[in-house]
Amino acid sequence: MCVVNVIVTKNRMKQGNFAQGEHTENNFLKTAEQNGWEVVPATPFENMRNHVDFHINKDGRTYAVDVKGMKALSRANPVVQDEWFCVEFIAVVYPRSKVSSYHPTFDPLKPDFSCGSGRAGWLYGKADLIAFETRRLWILVEPAEIITECAQIVKFSNNAPAAKDAKCRRNSRPERGDLITFIHKTDIATLARGRWLKAK
Repeated sequence: MCVVNVIVTKNRMKQGNFAQGEHTENNFLKTAEQNGWEVVPATPFENMRNHVDFHINKDGRTYAVDVKGMKALSRANPVVQDEWFCVEFIAVVYPRSKVSSYHPTFDPLKPDFSCGSGRAGWLYGKADLIAFETRRLWILVEPAEIITECAQIVKFSNNAPAAKDAKCRRNSRPERGDLITFIHKTDIATLARGRWLKAK
């Protein structure tokens, strides 16, 4: 494949990811409203810096929510699935940097953001709730509950060779400085503060 075709393919993938993300967020908004919540989109600053997509309000209760759509386990197999959820401890660095690779063992209860990209992942943002999308439901979970669960079930002592192998293991990509894991839907479900049937 020539360079031009590679660039076109990557651009189409990015456009597809954006469209999928927009569809996912629209469904969350519609679902929340059907459950009686007033929904206010976050500002661009809140979205980029605080990892917040929406503010929801009902009966005097207000929550900042970060929406997480279904994801593929690898770029090689881009089919989305809802068995495993990606959890981001340290965000990716832009552009690539040879000094950004993450090597040390990570403690989610005492996170060290001085390594890798130096940017806290969405798990340590300012959302009160993380909304995980499944094929049928939205599962609402408090970030602190996810952190505690990950401390118990994720192996942080060595790096999985690829993201698809990071099921309850850590993965950090060379020159990207990020740190992620995948945890199973059943583990997320046990932490749920709410479950909403998705809007059609």
